[in-house]
Order: sequence, then structure tokens, then C-alpha cells
Amino acid sequence: MSESGENLEKLIASFYEAADAEQVRREIQLGDEMMGSCPDVRPDGRVVDAIKSMVAKEAASRKRRGRIIRNIGAVAAVAVIATVYAVLLAPKPNPAIIAIVPAPWVIDEEDVSVTIASNELDELMESMLETSLDEYNDERTSLEELEREIQEVAINEDNFWKG
Repeated sequence: MSESGENLEKLIASFYEAADAEQVRREIQLGDEMMGSCPDVRPDGRVVDAIKSMVAKEAASRKRRGRIIRNIGAVAAVAVIATVYAVLLAPKPNPAIIAIVPAPWVIDEEDVSVTIASNELDELMESMLETSLDEYNDERTSLEELEREIQEVAINEDNFWKG
């Protein structure tokens, strides 16, 4: 008797008494003989391939679904964190500053102080324009001066490296 048969007899003897063990052993042997007399039933190769294909598609679908769920979870977490920051941690504007609303300024054209201020502003604007246009310097304009200075710096740098 093979080793598996010996193991089976030991197993049966541990559960049944000697008279009952022999009956159980005969029934198991008869069942093995009956199963051995039946032909092997194997599915067609195309059926096996179809089953494998379905299993592969389902596995890919589950993997894709898991990836989508993880991405949605990450987006939801970012949204929650941004909301918490906006509601609880973001700096709040000072209500005193918001409440200050300037009153509309109405200018009385006939007021002398308005006329004086207007004239002073006009003079200031003219002097700024004259300065920016460099009308007082007849030799060269400010753009020409800047170009000349850039050329001088370039020449000095070349001389510096030459020794």
C-alpha cells in the first residue's frame, strides 16, 4: 500500500473503532474506483481562453477603478484642506478698514484755494515734463547720455581684462 493509503488508514483509525474503520475504508475505496471509471471531462480550449480573457478584463477594470478612487480621494482631500484653510486659517480683513468709505469730494470751481492748488499742480506737471524731456540740456538728451555711459563701461571692462 502506498504512503497516502497508510496515512488514510491511520486517519480513519483515529476517528473510528476497528469494525467501523474497515467499513469506512471500503466505502472510500469503492468511491475512488467509481470516480476512476468515469472519463475525464475537460472544457474546450476556446472556453478556457474566453474565461481567462474575462478574468483579465475584470482584473484590469478593478485596477482602473482602484486608481480612479485613489485619485478622487486625493482631490477630495485637497478640497477639504483648502476649505479648512479658507474658513479657519486665512487672514481675515480688518473690519475697521472695510468700514471706512471716503466721502465724495465736491470741488467748488469758484473757490480761490482750488484755483491756486490747480495752478501749482499745473506748474509741477510742466517742470516734471521739462526734466524728463531734458529741455535744459542742449548738448545731448538723457537717452544719449545713458548710451554713452554704457559704452564707457564696456570699454573700461575690456581694458580691465586686457591688463
